[in-house]
Amino acid sequence: IFVLLSSLLVALIFLPVVGYLMRTPKALTKRFAFLKAQPQAQNRDIEDTDPRTLPGAVGIYARTLHGFIHRPILLVTCALVVVVICRQSFIMASPDVEFFIRADEEQSNIFILARGNLSADQKIDIAKEVAERVEDHPAIEHLFLQTNLPLTAGDDAPPPETIGQVGVDLLYYSDRDHSLIVNDEIRDLIEDVPGVFLEVRQRESGPPVGKDVQVEITGVNFEDMLIAARKLRNHVDTAITNVNGKDVPSFMDIEDTLPLPGIEWSMEIDREQAGRYGLSVAQAGAMMQFVTNGLLIDRYRPDDSEDEIDIRVRYPNEYRSVLGLDKINVQTPQGAVPLSNFVTRQARPQVDRITRRDGRRIIEVKANGNTRIPGHEISQDRAISEIRAYLESGALGDKVDWAILGADEETAEATAFFANALIAAMFTIAVILLLEFNNFYHAFLTLTAVVLSVFGVLLGIAISGQYVSVIMTGVGVVALAGIVVNNNIVLIDTYQHLRRKGLSVEDAVLRTAAQRVRPVLLTTTTTILGLLPMVFEINLDFAAGTVSRGSSTSDWWVLLSSAVVYGLAFSTVLTLILTPVLLAAPSIISRRFKFNDAGRKRLPPPQLGRSANPFAQKRHAAE
Repeated sequence: IFVLLSSLLVALIFLPVVGYLMRTPKALTKRFAFLKAQPQAQNRDIEDTDPRTLPGAVGIYARTLHGFIHRPILLVTCALVVVVICRQSFIMASPDVEFFIRADEEQSNIFILARGNLSADQKIDIAKEVAERVEDHPAIEHLFLQTNLPLTAGDDAPPPETIGQVGVDLLYYSDRDHSLIVNDEIRDLIEDVPGVFLEVRQRESGPPVGKDVQVEITGVNFEDMLIAARKLRNHVDTAITNVNGKDVPSFMDIEDTLPLPGIEWSMEIDREQAGRYGLSVAQAGAMMQFVTNGLLIDRYRPDDSEDEIDIRVRYPNEYRSVLGLDKINVQTPQGAVPLSNFVTRQARPQVDRITRRDGRRIIEVKANGNTRIPGHEISQDRAISEIRAYLESGALGDKVDWAILGADEETAEATAFFANALIAAMFTIAVILLLEFNNFYHAFLTLTAVVLSVFGVLLGIAISGQYVSVIMTGVGVVALAGIVVNNNIVLIDTYQHLRRKGLSVEDAVLRTAAQRVRPVLLTTTTTILGLLPMVFEINLDFAAGTVSRGSSTSDWWVLLSSAVVYGLAFSTVLTLILTPVLLAAPSIISRRFKFNDAGRKRLPPPQLGRSANPFAQKRHAAE
């Protein structure tokens, strides 16, 4: 916005003044005769020139357009066919859809997941083994190891089973492949490390959304949630997708928040039965502590310590077991009574963590689309579609609720935002055009270019094989709305100006198109050429005198600039043909279906050049 306002100020004020100051001084003109203005052929007035008689490309364009003007229905039909072709081409190409972009990053993390009571030395030994496998990779510059990771919040937090990580710093972009390729090579190097699970995770650029697929399961009964979550995890582990004629696993980097395998003993005390023996729950619990952690009887602080030490009493080691609970006798007023008379022991699944969102307990299953098989990668949108189809089939039953979060949720919100932004932009443009043109039909024609440009973006993506980024492609489409209307504004404004001078509809349309074809093409060409370095990721280093392609930041702007280039080029071609034809279409169609009083005879079209302009009429009369 600031650049456009600045360029407007420069074009209207500064450039005319600078041009006047830079004119050839009169002294030099007198001294050097060749600097004097040379006589030129007298320019022909616009009303005296038939564009069809002009030589070169402009004349060919005018003659071709003259034929299209008298066939508006045919041309509109062809335009609709082109739109359908664009749409079908996009559907057939079926490009990948990502929430953000597949950006290059110079940092990645290898998370090490393991279960069991591992010591600190064992954890660092495992991390060293992983680091040794990847340290000789030519794209890696630095490695760092870390164990006993603190759990962090957020979608990108490592799983709770993570015992360590190996951080990877890559070389500069020009000295290696794309980081996504490097990460796949690292996965191949560490895939057979025994006893642990490994996950290579690139640092997220842009809005953090976590893994491609994130399913949240909620329900009233936790047992039903466990059954549903295990079904979903089993499906994610075994799902197969056909990609380019080959069946490949659908997901990788799978994790969940299901309880870890294990049991815990639950001791249920029958209060009524304990009361008959004159025992309280606290007394019964104190007796059970002899078998577990011990009964706390006091605390003391040594002279050389600042912290107190617990003094606990418990049974010898050989009696501290689950079976030992059955051998405990409790002293009661009636004598020694076995603890098992009023305490029931029951094994239950161990609860290692409880995850809640908005006060409701949830179980999450997360995964990424499988990109391990070259040429058969599963994109983010395809992974989401696969899991959505499974969930909507009712495989989890009706006792639990599910929701797909992460990229799918963010994509839906971003799509809705861009749709509303585009509608607001078109409404604002329409209001300005109505104030300027005072004609609903002309404002509608201008906005038509915005719609056509979107189909141009679809065709460009289908031909180039690019993927679609909801964020960056969406920004490009919204920005495109303010660019493509310029060509139509130039045409329609000139057309209205000529009509006010008295030219007929066909005369005004042909002369408008012939006059404005060059500035329209120049504007489009300069805009496209200015964006091509971003499209092709060309980097110019003027100091070093080098030209390179690609960088760690160029990925950000390829899709945005490509959307503008595709849409602008497509809309310009249709604007130079379709807009002039539609300007004349109401007059042409009404004349064809208008009949005189004598019968059903159509009125002949007026001759080009016989306008209502009085100066032109005098000239024709003289001829």
